[in-house]
Amino acid sequence: MMIDIDIAQQLFPNPSTMIIQLLATGVLFYFVFRFLWEPARALMAKRSNFVHEKLSEAEEKLAEAKEKNKSAHEEVSKAVFRSQEIISKAEKEALASREEILEQAKKDATSKLEKARDEIAIERSQMRDEMVEEMVSVAMLAAEKLISEKVDSDSDQKTIEKFVKELNKQNESIS
Repeated sequence: MMIDIDIAQQLFPNPSTMIIQLLATGVLFYFVFRFLWEPARALMAKRSNFVHEKLSEAEEKLAEAKEKNKSAHEEVSKAVFRSQEIISKAEKEALASREEILEQAKKDATSKLEKARDEIAIERSQMRDEMVEEMVSVAMLAAEKLISEKVDSDSDQKTIEKFVKELNKQNESIS
């Protein structure tokens, strides 16, 4: 068995077939370039521009957010500082009020103590006056009794002592 194959024909293609295939490939490249390549490039450029715009917007918003964050931190630190000032001022006012209240309380206590001392002095004075009046009345009674029973100075002395003892007994029985 013998195979009749032309090796030269198998190694080299037919020139007409080759030309037709090259023309078909050229037409295919033309249509691909004309209808797919340019629209695809335009679509890719449009998409690239869109992505760049979004990235630019995102970067701007990020910068804006950082700026707002920075200003917010500054405001918070200012607020903390102001609150510390307010607390400090309130503490100072509270201490001043406390001192004022203590001072007023001391003045009131001193005033009440002074008033009590004045009342005690008045009562002592009244008691002295009453004692003087009582002593005068006792002396008058003793003098009356002496005059009515006048005998001699020894008996006067005994009468006065007897009279004072009777008065003491009366005062003790009253109290």
